[in-house]
Amino acid sequence: MSSVDDLELQLASVQKDKGWQLCCGLLTQATRLIDQELKASEISALSTGRVLRAIQRLCSLLFTYADTAVSHIKDIKLLASLAQLYDRLLIRPLKEAKCFEELLDTLTLIADFGPNAKGCVVERFFRRLVDVILATKSAHTFALRMETLRAANLLLEHCPQAVRVHHHTDDDTTRMATLLKTCGDYEMQVALAEAIFRLTQRSERATGWFDSPELTRAFLRIRDADFEIDCRLFLNSLNQSMGSRRGVFSFPCKSIFIGDFQLRKPRDSAYVDYWVDFNTGSKSVGFFCEQSVAEEGEEEDVWETVVVKQHMVDNYSVRGACVSVLYVSGVYPSNSMLAECSLATLQAAPVKH
Repeated sequence: MSSVDDLELQLASVQKDKGWQLCCGLLTQATRLIDQELKASEISALSTGRVLRAIQRLCSLLFTYADTAVSHIKDIKLLASLAQLYDRLLIRPLKEAKCFEELLDTLTLIADFGPNAKGCVVERFFRRLVDVILATKSAHTFALRMETLRAANLLLEHCPQAVRVHHHTDDDTTRMATLLKTCGDYEMQVALAEAIFRLTQRSERATGWFDSPELTRAFLRIRDADFEIDCRLFLNSLNQSMGSRRGVFSFPCKSIFIGDFQLRKPRDSAYVDYWVDFNTGSKSVGFFCEQSVAEEGEEEDVWETVVVKQHMVDNYSVRGACVSVLYVSGVYPSNSMLAECSLATLQAAPVKH
């Protein structure tokens, strides 16, 4: 039996909210396994992924003992080992993409122990995350940069202000604002705007970032309480202003179907139009929809993101001078399109000028 097998076997016997000392011992064991992988000439993505998932499970079991868990994580230098793993995985990001995503999930779970833990993770990883997000397109794939940006926003949420201020520079936010204009993907634009908001105070925003006073004012009108709605208004204006450099084309639509299943526009009175975004940077079509199945006990509406990747599309046709109806057929059977996020039929309203 391998050491990873032994870790998983012991973990399976631990009951939630019980055996915190055993969990801390297993966390030490998992850290040693990560260190062993780091000594190898080539990391095994399979076994490392299993160890990372075990750490995630241990974090969940230790959640009610957050202070003890954070103290133990510091003692065993888990974050230092994960930082070394982060750097090693980026040497071959295409081969290690899945393992890298597991690592990002692990970091966000550790950060969930509270402000102290979140501050420690941001201190150790923020610079590393920003370097991936702002890297040139040839250095990392769009998918990897997008996952890293999502993780960065989760880490910045409720992070102590002093930590956020200390670990970012004006150049970071300026480059994020530039990428917001050039990335060619609406979802990434929203995530970049979110990161900028988390990193700055209102007085620091939009200082020379945008080409016109109107765009600056639209950016400053984005409110935390209505972020998605206000961000849509700003990004529509920004993308329309880009002329030949435009990378995102957004259209209001009437209805969206995947097979025979109709997706619903988010139930928000302020979200008047049902927008569909054609992204030239990520070569995808994306839109928000109402969550298909509400989680038990959920009070507020949850928006889901659906993305149709280029490889999912077999062919398409446009009818009507103003893109009145767009048909896209997927390469997958209609009964699996929902799972694959393939789009069968999209009916777009005439574009408003």
